[in-house]
Amino acid sequence: RTNETLKNRDYPDLSFLSSPNLLTTKGIAVWDKNDNEPLNMFILHQDAKIGSYIRIENPMLGRIVLAKVVARLPTNVYDQDVKMVVSSAVASSLGVKDSRFLAEMKYIRL
Repeated sequence: RTNETLKNRDYPDLSFLSSPNLLTTKGIAVWDKNDNEPLNMFILHQDAKIGSYIRIENPMLGRIVLAKVVARLPTNVYDQDVKMVVSSAVASSLGVKDSRFLAEMKYIRL
């Protein structure tokens, strides 16, 4: 790749990680093991701004990923303790094997 190509890539804005409004929470995340999106790093979240990014950490392994919020978590579909639904690419990057797992999230609420 040329430097020109690298400059034009769409990188996520990470400035939210130093925001005074940054929320840090832990909660249950779920993913569908039959999901056929192995490359898309996206999530559905309870109250994060759609189109923003969330820093997600698997506290068991210390793995961290950034994922884009593409929609709200639908109401009355998942158990009340579920805070987000992640794509299989996010789950794989976090090293998650179970369909439900504990995650630490850092994000700006809507």
